[in-house]
Amino acid sequence: MRFYTHLVAGLLVAIVLTELFSFPNTLVAVLLVLLGSILPDIDEQHSRLGKLFPLIPKLFTHRGFFHSVFLATAFTILLSLFAPSYALAFAAGFVTHLLLDAMTPAGVKPFWPSQVRLRGFIKTGGVLEGILFILLVGVVVWMLVSVG
Repeated sequence: MRFYTHLVAGLLVAIVLTELFSFPNTLVAVLLVLLGSILPDIDEQHSRLGKLFPLIPKLFTHRGFFHSVFLATAFTILLSLFAPSYALAFAAGFVTHLLLDAMTPAGVKPFWPSQVRLRGFIKTGGVLEGILFILLVGVVVWMLVSVG
């Protein structure tokens, strides 16, 4: 999936989480969901994060280690040591990213280094992703109007 699809899905998850749970600071929670929703693509050299940290795509293959539940769990545990109130927010964003990428033909290996791959049929940047993006934006707008 594209950067903007991950972000809008992360925003939707953030809206739902902040309605269901009381975070000490809502903005911090939303930002952590959004960070989690884009962080796994740090291993892709053309991604926004991959360009900021160019060594990571040289060391890791895309949709490998950084797209695993092991890394999601490790980051979440680490965050819970310093900011336990926000660990759920980050984890939700990260898992949202993995679920979206699992919908593509390239899929993800959630239990990397295992070769078990979850994959779907939505081509990255294709028509179906565009439709999904528009639907997600619609739901976000509806949520913001009905919640706000």
